[in-house]
Amino acid sequence: MRDLYLRKLVTSTSGNISVRIPDSEFIWITPTGPKKPKLKEGDLVKIDFNGKILEGSNIPSKEWRTHIEIFKARKDVHAIVHTHSPFTIGVTMISKKFKPVTAEASILLRGVAILPFKRPGSEELSKLVGKNIVGKNALILRRHGVIGVGSDLNEAKSIVEVIEDDAIVQTVMRVFGKSALKH
Repeated sequence: MRDLYLRKLVTSTSGNISVRIPDSEFIWITPTGPKKPKLKEGDLVKIDFNGKILEGSNIPSKEWRTHIEIFKARKDVHAIVHTHSPFTIGVTMISKKFKPVTAEASILLRGVAILPFKRPGSEELSKLVGKNIVGKNALILRRHGVIGVGSDLNEAKSIVEVIEDDAIVQTVMRVFGKSALKH
């Protein structure tokens, strides 16, 4: 969370991360409330796939349902990173699709979809994400943020970072026009 905060992909209260221990039906997830860049291991919350708290004294992220739906849909996913990436949100407010323009994003991203706005933390959002994450390593939630998934935290974090970097390039291209590509 500290790295994501320093990159301005989350604020001190936004965004969340979860990790599933392989072959289990419980996850460790960041809590609601505490300042994200100062989280410590003891602040994390262990919950089962029904949202029941198994360990920890904090309240799990209100996005816990979405994390659980992803883990149910994708047995190969062991880490989820959810950011509120400002450039990505901005770019996708004016575009219906997210088409990567950088080489890195074109290589790493698999079919990024932009999902319609649903209330954060809602069951409706979690079901929509669970249905759409199959075959993808990222989703963009309109007016809300980005979800990156991976086999570990580094992979999931890299996905959200690459999307934001690509969105920054797309923003520069929009500001300076397509003529910027000719130089």
